[in-house]
Amino acid sequence: MDSTRQDRIAEIALRVARLFEELKTRGIREQNDLWFLHSKSAKHQSDLATQQFAKILSDIKELNPTNLSERLITSQIVYGAIAIALWYTKEAETILSDTQERIERLAAYSASRSVDIPIENLDVGGSPFRIGPVTFLPFTDTDKGSKWWQSISAYVPHNADFHVVSFARVEASGDPDTAVGSAIKATEKALVILRAIGFPFSTVPVPQLGILTDHPLSPGRPLRLGDPVENVRIEGHTDNLTLLGPPTAPYRVQEDLLSNMAPDTLSELLEFLSLDFEGTSSGLKSKFITGLLWLGRATFPDTPEASIAKIAFSLESLIGGDPNDEYLASKGLTAALAERSAFIAGSGLPERTQLHRGVTDLYRLRSDIVHGRATKIGERDLPLYGELVRSIAWSLLPRLHEIATLEQLQKWVQDTRYS
Repeated sequence: MDSTRQDRIAEIALRVARLFEELKTRGIREQNDLWFLHSKSAKHQSDLATQQFAKILSDIKELNPTNLSERLITSQIVYGAIAIALWYTKEAETILSDTQERIERLAAYSASRSVDIPIENLDVGGSPFRIGPVTFLPFTDTDKGSKWWQSISAYVPHNADFHVVSFARVEASGDPDTAVGSAIKATEKALVILRAIGFPFSTVPVPQLGILTDHPLSPGRPLRLGDPVENVRIEGHTDNLTLLGPPTAPYRVQEDLLSNMAPDTLSELLEFLSLDFEGTSSGLKSKFITGLLWLGRATFPDTPEASIAKIAFSLESLIGGDPNDEYLASKGLTAALAERSAFIAGSGLPERTQLHRGVTDLYRLRSDIVHGRATKIGERDLPLYGELVRSIAWSLLPRLHEIATLEQLQKWVQDTRYS
């Protein structure tokens, strides 16, 4: 360990020792009285001791951010070092050295583990399916004989075998809290991208897929009806009524979600995601990931107006420019997006004209929604515009190898237009 890092650890340990002295002066001895140090309430956060610990917590996490959770640090420092020293006089004599050793171990800590997350209504068939760092696997008979399956079944009202047929596995680093948090985050992102690839855009309720408990598997709504006031009795009266949601069934990955995508395009997309799942690249690659996420979010249960807005956000994320861009300022956002879409996804005048018109119509509808103008979104509008943006995304994908920035994209469009 380099001397600068060692000095940093020693300085943090000294602050922990000072915090211990402050707590001792207050007469605190029981570990149950220390919880205020990590309380999130405004009342406790104004306490000087709480503020001191918050800074200690932040500085220790900074020493090893990818492996340490706040829970582990709090457990080691508050309930490991401070609580014991408050209770045992002998331990109080070595609080500084004990704390320094604990912080050194935390700073050096490294771990990795697999995290398995049950998924509802996703059937991967007999073969694993991978998006970025997330591998979707089918449940085996061994899995179903485990205590894990017993826990899963407790969250499924009926037919767990039918609804929960796959799980996501992520290799994650860090302590259990850090590993689980990053694994869930990666799985949520992978599922949104999977939705962007092939989930239906619909104004009516459809079965959902996601991490178990994300969406209700029994969407019925039990209602109570009052006595009717009718001019003519047509049918019998009941005071209990249950509105049923759509029948739920697992989506088959290959047949239901991926079949409408050309195999070469799918392979290229999965390879791209394996290299750039986190979206850490700059330029169009980063924008492409953001665009996919907005497109996936447009398939979640929401109002038709909100879904249309998300579809528009997706297109803007994919190929939109900065409002300060000189070209955009002179041409306008809708015209620029329509032109770029036409040349990216269209191969001839009729197709480009159709794409230009489609994007223009999408943004006219978006404008009506944003500005509160009366508008009705037809049942065909969501799938129409959702598939439009999908086609633009898949046409943009192979160009990401040669066009890295928005400026290069605009130059390419201009060169293509005048060639």
